[in-house]
Amino acid sequence: MGTQTGGSGDPVILFDNQSSRWFISEMVGGAFRIYVSQTPNPIGAYFQYIVPSSGTGIPDYPKYGIWNDKLVITTNQTPPNSNTYILNRANMAAGSPVTPIAFMTDRPAGYALQNTGPADVDGPLNPDANSKAIILRHR
Repeated sequence: MGTQTGGSGDPVILFDNQSSRWFISEMVGGAFRIYVSQTPNPIGAYFQYIVPSSGTGIPDYPKYGIWNDKLVITTNQTPPNSNTYILNRANMAAGSPVTPIAFMTDRPAGYALQNTGPADVDGPLNPDANSKAIILRHR
């Protein structure tokens, strides 16, 4: 990974059982810096991705979910929206370019800070190949 500067916080570390890869991320201003291990070894080499924010403000309080071929990230951003980013997990594990799909969801009335949360696959079995990623929030 080398020495990186400019990180803004909210570090997250995930292990993806299906690809046997490590995902490490942090906020960097109005973007995410995401590292993906090139092997199952957490101290080996990593691919690096910068994912720009699709909204205004910082992509705060990120939540991550691994779902089939996707890495799903939800954030708490302003004005009153939660942003969702979907990235191709297989491309990231191969070091290939990724183009995030991003969209916003409105917050329920009465909640100043409210983030959606993606479901996450933990364990050796994937959901049905045709199933869509699940994104939850309270009502």
